[in-house]
Amino acid sequence: MTEPLPQDGIELAEIVRRIWAQKYLVAAVTTIGTGIALVYAMLAIPFYESTTKLVFQSTTKSTAGGLSALAAMAGMASAADGDASAYAGDIVLSNDMLGAILDHKWKASKAVPDTSKELNLLELWKVKSDTTQPDWKAAQRQSLLQSLRAGGYIQYSADKKTGVVTLQTTFEDPLVAYEVNRFLFDELNNTLVNRMNYKARANRQFVEGRLKEIDTDLNTSENILKNFRENNRLRLDPGYQLQESRLQRKVEMNQEIFLQLQKQFEMARIDEAKDIPVLDVIDSPMVPVRKVRPKRAKMVFTGTVASVAIGVCLAFLLSTFRMRKKHPASNT
Repeated sequence: MTEPLPQDGIELAEIVRRIWAQKYLVAAVTTIGTGIALVYAMLAIPFYESTTKLVFQSTTKSTAGGLSALAAMAGMASAADGDASAYAGDIVLSNDMLGAILDHKWKASKAVPDTSKELNLLELWKVKSDTTQPDWKAAQRQSLLQSLRAGGYIQYSADKKTGVVTLQTTFEDPLVAYEVNRFLFDELNNTLVNRMNYKARANRQFVEGRLKEIDTDLNTSENILKNFRENNRLRLDPGYQLQESRLQRKVEMNQEIFLQLQKQFEMARIDEAKDIPVLDVIDSPMVPVRKVRPKRAKMVFTGTVASVAIGVCLAFLLSTFRMRKKHPASNT
């Protein structure tokens, strides 16, 4: 004898009873879902991660500060700008840098049978070109660049408190992950060194130009003072003394600016000749031994939990559907 369908809602005991009545369905869905998750976890491509931690150095920081003060004194803008770390992330993820990574040949340790063979990322990823599309080469390259940028292969982060920069590379082959990390570091360092040398050269040129200008001003002010004194040797009135004091102050100010510029010019020449690395490594990259993903145990566990939940929902819905078919009067 079947029980009538409850009219005032469904109690927890009734829900449990309905689900238990379909326990084999729940078990079947859970088994299938767990099996699918296990197969997917076993077939998922492993990824390996290599990490470099570094801090930035600035060979022109002290000179930049002096130039800023000097430029303010002279009423001009300084040629120095912000820290290199402000735009290093853009350099790492730029099209030029990512394009160089795509075109470079890398050594692989697990991705190909012949470990002595070098391959680019298109070969590593086994990319198949669709030559039927117009401009397929440009479209394919743009797609690969976007994959590198947004696919988690290259990550750049900077800690504002400590100033430590972390450069992570994650690829399907451990040696490729390591080699790309080293390549990125070297290219970033070279780029920043060239830019710093450019800035040092610009600083030196700025100081050199101002030095020539102030030398001309100093000579002019000295000649004016000399002529004024020669033409007014016998005058002792207050107006003459006031005018002479003004001309003397002009000469002294130009002399002081000239001396400061001379010092800054020598410092700028030294900075321009320096060959100090911009990046200071505090944790060198290593060839990864263990994969970082996929987390197979986590994937199977998540698949099992999701399968149980789906199975329970299906069991409850199926049990409710069958009971309503047995008691059609309860639907009205």
